[in-house]
Amino acid sequence: MALTLREVKKAISGHENVEFSGKVAPEQISLAQERLGVRFPPQYTEFLSEFGCGGVGSEKFFGLGSPKHLDVVETTLWLRNRFAYTAFSGALIPIRADGFGDCIDTDRPTANGEYMISFWSHESRAFVEDLAPSYFEWMMGVLELARN
Repeated sequence: MALTLREVKKAISGHENVEFSGKVAPEQISLAQERLGVRFPPQYTEFLSEFGCGGVGSEKFFGLGSPKHLDVVETTLWLRNRFAYTAFSGALIPIRADGFGDCIDTDRPTANGEYMISFWSHESRAFVEDLAPSYFEWMMGVLELARN
């Protein structure tokens, strides 16, 4: 059974140092998808609609809204330009501001319109491993890391 936004919200509420920019309008989400030339999976769209961008403790999540360094559109465009000669394709959407490379891979659908969450290595310029079959499953894992 797929995780829900309600379950993610409950998990987030159990943490200290929670800071998100807040709700994002559907028009802003549509504009972001248009600028990137991709469709966000349903769960990521729900995250953006409810939280925007921000973090829990030291874990920061790319999205829409302020601060600018967590903007998914600007970060994706920068990575596409910087790593144009590598495996960072137009299908990848970075989702975690951890200096590593957790990405939604919009070329790899899973179930219910979701996409595989994969780790893209900056050093090897290739995929290292699949992390989760959906955004909420991935996010719950990151929230668990933040708790420990």
